[in-house]
Amino acid sequence: MSKVAMSTDSAQIRKDGSRFKKLLIAVWKHRFYYLILLPLIAWYIIMCYVPMYGLQLAFKDYKFNLGITGSPWNNFAHFKALWQDAEFWSAFRNTLIISLGKLVFHFPLPIILAIVMSELSNPKLSRFFQSVFTFPHLISWVVLAGIVTNLFSNSGAINQILVALG
Repeated sequence: MSKVAMSTDSAQIRKDGSRFKKLLIAVWKHRFYYLILLPLIAWYIIMCYVPMYGLQLAFKDYKFNLGITGSPWNNFAHFKALWQDAEFWSAFRNTLIISLGKLVFHFPLPIILAIVMSELSNPKLSRFFQSVFTFPHLISWVVLAGIVTNLFSNSGAINQILVALG
């Protein structure tokens, strides 16, 4: 190697060393921001990367005594069995139909409803419909079940009105 090449290599090493030093200084300067990010990074590792270890089970014949990594690979046997099952294709078709139905009806319907409500000329009627449509989102299903049970039970208001009417 020539002296010119050796000198450029050593200059590159010094340059990279100074870059690394600048990086360490910048990290130390902003250490509290990195400290704030630690819980998010830990959550991401625990919830997103650790479960990926178990994904191997779809491609292996799991033997309890061998564990996940010791179990033999199965050459897509589980997937072949799945694709040959008639019930899978029925469930797959139903999933696609339901998803397309949600796209067709659930996506534009709230937008159309909002446009119609914004065009109402009576503000009291508009507020009434806003309350009716948003009320179920403000209470839990347990509370709603309690309200319905209280209204329709033997001692509930609806039943007492029906008894009074004969």
